[in-house]
Amino acid sequence: MKKYQLLIFTLCICIIATIPIYAIELNYLGNFGNQDMQLPYQLTRTPDNHYILIDKDLNIHLFDADEQYIGLWRVQLPEGVDNREYITVTGDDQSNYYLTFENEQLVVKYSPNGELIRKWDDVAFSWVLDLNLIAEDTFYLADNNKIMLINQDGEIEKSFEDLDLWSPFSIALNSDGYIYIADTANDQIKVIDQQGELLRQWGETGLEDWQFINPCTLNFDAAGRLFILDRNSIGNEFYCKLKVYNKTGILLDVIDLMQLNPTGAEYFFIQDFLIHNQILYLLDIVGGYVHKYQILD
Repeated sequence: MKKYQLLIFTLCICIIATIPIYAIELNYLGNFGNQDMQLPYQLTRTPDNHYILIDKDLNIHLFDADEQYIGLWRVQLPEGVDNREYITVTGDDQSNYYLTFENEQLVVKYSPNGELIRKWDDVAFSWVLDLNLIAEDTFYLADNNKIMLINQDGEIEKSFEDLDLWSPFSIALNSDGYIYIADTANDQIKVIDQQGELLRQWGETGLEDWQFINPCTLNFDAAGRLFILDRNSIGNEFYCKLKVYNKTGILLDVIDLMQLNPTGAEYFFIQDFLIHNQILYLLDIVGGYVHKYQILD
């Protein structure tokens, strides 16, 4: 009897883990952006309270803390870097910017006015995908198959290589200091501690709410919930959802972003997002605007 009771309990836990528990309410607050941006694809908030958007023309667009447009500078590409490469950007509290280039083995540091300061190009880099500032002079770097801890001089202090990663496009830290990884090409989420030990993982390929087809951006809200942007194109259809989990991997809610479209635009697709002060910022790559929603608890 106990054996069957344990089996039933295990099945119940599995069911709970894959069924949304409650619906998160969103209240639309408006938008900001610049119509001159050509297909903006990444949105970042810096420690000095600026918003950064990168567009396909390799322009860095800057907005202040009140979301007012400051201006732009065009990325000065390092020698040998193809200008078609996908770029990500991270800022520090001195208004410097750190750019990664898809398919390249380097990170480049730029001054506030866009001048190239230095390059990190350690031979251990294979395909730099994401850079996350965790302290004044320390970063976590997501490479093609590993996670590295990098100091301000570009020196590798730790390298976590036994995680079976494949193109991890995003990393985020929770309040416990654990590192959450979007293992994008494996359609999984993995969680490690600061020594690189794998604590848990979940996910598989598919279109069900509890599955993934391209988990690409991670952010935590103030309540400690993990928001995962899962997006891709399937034939002529677009799939774009925010999947919300607790820190142990229990699915809380799924938000179909294709159903939001607050301005009723003919074309609408969320490429990136961030969360700050319980406000959800959604970047529409087609319209060129960032749409804001208050997350209601």
